[in-house]
Amino acid sequence: MDLKPCPFCGSEKLVFHKYSPRHASFSCFYYVACESCKSETSMRDSRELASESWNQRKIPNIQYAEVLVEWMKDSRFKEEYTALQTVFDRLVELIVEEERKSGT
Repeated sequence: MDLKPCPFCGSEKLVFHKYSPRHASFSCFYYVACESCKSETSMRDSRELASESWNQRKIPNIQYAEVLVEWMKDSRFKEEYTALQTVFDRLVELIVEEERKSGT
C-alpha cells in the first residue's frame, strides 16, 4: 500500500518500523514514522494496518497548532525549534487550505 505524505510536514520520507517485544508470547508490531518531523502512528498488528492508520490521519485542529506554538516558545526546546517550525508552517498551510475549502 502506498503511503500518503506526512500530514504534518508534507514529507515523503516515511519508513515502516517493526517492533518485536522481548516477551515470547507477543507477536511483532508495526508502525509508520516520518523521518523529517518524527511523527508516527501507534503500533499495529500488520504492515497493512500500519499503512491504513497512516493514510487515515487527519490534520490537527487549530487548537493543537496554538498549543504547539506556545510549546515552541519555551527556551528549553531550541534544538527542536527548527523541525517544529517546519511542521507548524505546514500545519498552518493545511488549516488555511481546509478553511478555504469549507468557506469558513
